[in-house]
Amino acid sequence: MSRHLPVLVVLAAAVPFLAIATHYFGITDQPHRHIRLARRTFPIWLYVSVTGVVVYLMLYQLFPAAAIETKIP
Repeated sequence: MSRHLPVLVVLAAAVPFLAIATHYFGITDQPHRHIRLARRTFPIWLYVSVTGVVVYLMLYQLFPAAAIETKIP
């Protein structure tokens, strides 16, 4: 997991910019640019979204006691 964390953070930071650009190309009637960028944006967005939910579930639903014990007072 520690190897994937920096990649996940970079991808999560890039998703809003990619999504805005994808929407812009779609709204301004530039279908070739929109489709080309959407082919790259959608899998990145899906990966970030799914791993975010998995991390939340693991931290707060599956192992809530472990998260509470590691808090620094």
